[in-house]
Amino acid sequence: KATKRAFAFNTTLTGEICFKWFDKEEVISIPMPYQGVFLRRRDRARHPLTAVWPAWLAEGQGFRIVTPTDLSKRTKSEWRVGLPGGHWMGATLADYEKLSAHEKGRFQKTRAAYLGVVEGGPEWVNSALGIFGPRGANERSTDGPISAAANWRSIHHLILKKAQAKELPEPTDEDDLDYKILLTFPVWLKHRISKALLASVLPRGKKEQDEWRLRVKQVLSGGEMGDADLASQVRSALWASLPSMGNKINWAINNYRSEDRADYIEPMNPLELVARITRVRRIHLPASKLQEMPAEFRQNHWSFEGRICPVESPESEQVGLTVHLASGATVDFDGRIHHAPTEAGRLGYGAGLVPFFAHNDGVRNMMGAKNMRQALPLRNAEPPVIETGGEEAIAAFARPL
Repeated sequence: KATKRAFAFNTTLTGEICFKWFDKEEVISIPMPYQGVFLRRRDRARHPLTAVWPAWLAEGQGFRIVTPTDLSKRTKSEWRVGLPGGHWMGATLADYEKLSAHEKGRFQKTRAAYLGVVEGGPEWVNSALGIFGPRGANERSTDGPISAAANWRSIHHLILKKAQAKELPEPTDEDDLDYKILLTFPVWLKHRISKALLASVLPRGKKEQDEWRLRVKQVLSGGEMGDADLASQVRSALWASLPSMGNKINWAINNYRSEDRADYIEPMNPLELVARITRVRRIHLPASKLQEMPAEFRQNHWSFEGRICPVESPESEQVGLTVHLASGATVDFDGRIHHAPTEAGRLGYGAGLVPFFAHNDGVRNMMGAKNMRQALPLRNAEPPVIETGGEEAIAAFARPL
């Protein structure tokens, strides 16, 4: 009902997130999609703007050794630690002096202030990292503060020692979906809220002088026990941060300068709408940089089977970089893509409409799946002579919209 009302009266579709702490309750309002579609008020128009979330693949949390996709780097493995929100830290398995300036710069810039236990990582990795990134980062010694860069460098040396002792796991391909997550809107929102809540109570910047914030860090790290007074201060800080949190999330979704903003669409038919909702960007970079990506970044990976459609991709500079979920694939709240349970679900919604798919040329299948998205709806349209069974799946997906 709320969606129909927003569309009919040209209003923004919003949802509420409720925060509860014992007897206290606060609510923030943010733009919220219905079945993957956002509605935003449009001035001097009859109906609101429609938009979809631009989901992209990112590194999942955990520790692994990576074989790079880039052919120029494939002879050298890299270590990688996946951080919350799809971010990661890593470097080539080589002496620090031989690392590129870009890798050394990442040591300096990347902060892991919200890192907990590294899922699937060996115990020595968790011991070295701690709960807030490299153990000892931002602490003080007799010579002054210890930088995060110095601690990432110490972790790098530790990993090199493990490599010499042959104690590292086997390398995995950079594109392996078993180690990737899909940043759908619910996954992105979960990490965004978690980061904002932690930032409101942890000591960073000017807040480092607040004694109670330092105690919060000790409690979360297991160094001491909390008490009622500390809980009261934490709750006050969390509550005070909620209004600005809602404003920042709203800005990130709607502002044209945001890297994560929703993409506005005007679909011509149900298939195009479904295709835009199930679209996946393999690399989260501006379109101008994606044009320069070499061929190896555009190839299908074996782990895509049953998760990513093998042929649906635009015939442009985005070919192979923009792909689509298989119609039977599912994405959980952590962003993990699960295989389609049936053979028919391994194709995308558009590819599932191509008759005799297995007996056709791959390029023709790709063209057919793409061109059907450009079809104009007709009055009194006749049903196709040959149906594949995928028609009902698209109708069921788009019917609520």
